[in-house]
Amino acid sequence: MFFWVLLVFFWGLLLVFWVLLVFFWGLLLVFWGLLLVFWVLLVFFWGLLLVFWGLLLVFWVLLVFFWGLLMVFRGVPTPPLRFNGAPYRSTCLLQPTSSALVNCTEWVSPR
Repeated sequence: MFFWVLLVFFWGLLLVFWVLLVFFWGLLLVFWGLLLVFWVLLVFFWGLLLVFWGLLLVFWVLLVFFWGLLMVFRGVPTPPLRFNGAPYRSTCLLQPTSSALVNCTEWVSPR
């Protein structure tokens, strides 16, 4: 009779051990699942941050590019490409055009 009592007692201990093992194994799986969710969210938000940084970099590159174009076309004064000349004692205007390198317009003074 005592043998059966010991056998049932140890089977009960073994059952309690297995229940506790399954319980803590479940807690470990829940912990690993939460850790995995944390890492997935971290990688997702890190990716969003990198996309934001990339867009910000593109914005700054375009801003610097167009600011440079603005400074080239508006900030640097261009000298006039024409001058008044007087060949053969008459008045003329030498000026480049889209169709000719030099366009000479002469005014004959009325006499």
